[in-house]
Amino acid sequence: MKAWQAAVVLAALHAILAIGYATLTPYRASGRILLQGNVPALDIGAPDERQHANYVQRLLDGRGLPVFNPKDPNLYETYQSHQPPLFYIVAAAWCKALGLDRVDAPEAGLAFRLLNALIGAAGVWGLFLAGKWLDGDEATGLTAAAIGGLLPMGCALSGAVSNDPLLIALCTYSLAFLVRAVSGRPGRGDLWWAAALAGLAVATKTSGVALLPALLVAAWLAHGDRHRGRRLAASVGPFLLALAIASPWWVRNAILYGDPLAAKAFQDAFAGSMQASQGIERLGLAGYWMEVLRGTWCSFVGVFGYWDIWLDAPVYALAAILAGLLAVLGLVRLRVERPAGLLVATVFGLAVVALFVRFNMQYFQAQGRYLYPAIASFSIWLAFGARQAPFRRWMPAVSAALLLALNVSALRTLPAEFKFRLGDTVPPGERRNPG
Repeated sequence: MKAWQAAVVLAALHAILAIGYATLTPYRASGRILLQGNVPALDIGAPDERQHANYVQRLLDGRGLPVFNPKDPNLYETYQSHQPPLFYIVAAAWCKALGLDRVDAPEAGLAFRLLNALIGAAGVWGLFLAGKWLDGDEATGLTAAAIGGLLPMGCALSGAVSNDPLLIALCTYSLAFLVRAVSGRPGRGDLWWAAALAGLAVATKTSGVALLPALLVAAWLAHGDRHRGRRLAASVGPFLLALAIASPWWVRNAILYGDPLAAKAFQDAFAGSMQASQGIERLGLAGYWMEVLRGTWCSFVGVFGYWDIWLDAPVYALAAILAGLLAVLGLVRLRVERPAGLLVATVFGLAVVALFVRFNMQYFQAQGRYLYPAIASFSIWLAFGARQAPFRRWMPAVSAALLLALNVSALRTLPAEFKFRLGDTVPPGERRNPG
């Protein structure tokens, strides 16, 4: 099988698994959240999915883009109203193409979720390109696509309604073009394509701004043969394009909320979330950050529902060991080969991590999915290291097989786990403790 065909298979597997999660995860169903003390909740399926769907419904109703109002008595249904509009416009068009005029109907859930399954599958191809363009080795691309494309949490994200899969896909392709731009084998217009995609990423979710530092670094490296002044001018051009695409939304935010990024509106949307200060008071500073680290890693691999359905603890430990080994092998290889694309990927990854750390300095949000915009950075680093493994020829297949088995195991547990949470009571002894 040719490499591109194998990449298509990986993308198809991502879509199939996403549809599996979409089928087994309740849509707009009330029940109870066990991890929070068996408390009742209006939605126990995919986090924030109900509110994302409500945003799309507003567009389908012809009421235009929402304005976030922290004093809205119906705030639970509207707290995603501060989000940039690109995904919701695409989703509304998708619904109209399918003849869906109501997204709150249970029977509409699977068709609605299918959009993100397709977007997620497209993102897997972007992972393949990013890895392939990093060092010119198609096996690196396949390993990156297998690791980043078949992680259970990523597949579950693609099986739910949210703006995350589109953001992830846009960030992945933008980074892929940045990697190629500095690889020594650039394509025509790589920086401009990356810039346009970065602007669209910001128009999908504010965290897309993490691409901007990587865009500047890549543009500077790509024009290393020019005089300093001309190099600076050439580097600024793509950056300005990204800003131009994002600026209409920023201007709207400045008019409505008083700042371009709608930071105050975002804070109001999370007003009910657990504060970091509460966690530090209870666990101590070191204990709090250890809990953030543990929760983030576990939910990066896979935690389902409202951070409520965990895999067995050894799964997370084994995943950490394997990822750590590949990262170490990457550092070993870095002593001999130093592809510029890896620097660009690291800059982007660190920018995403910095935003995440800043968020958790204010709120306890140990949600690994917030790091998924940089899944390409994570994946190509590990794939780069995998080329040092003794059985490197088989790394794409081994990675895919292990993660596929993990997804199948997770999917088999979901029906029973959600059954407990859909009922009015939980049978004694059936509470699930986090991994």
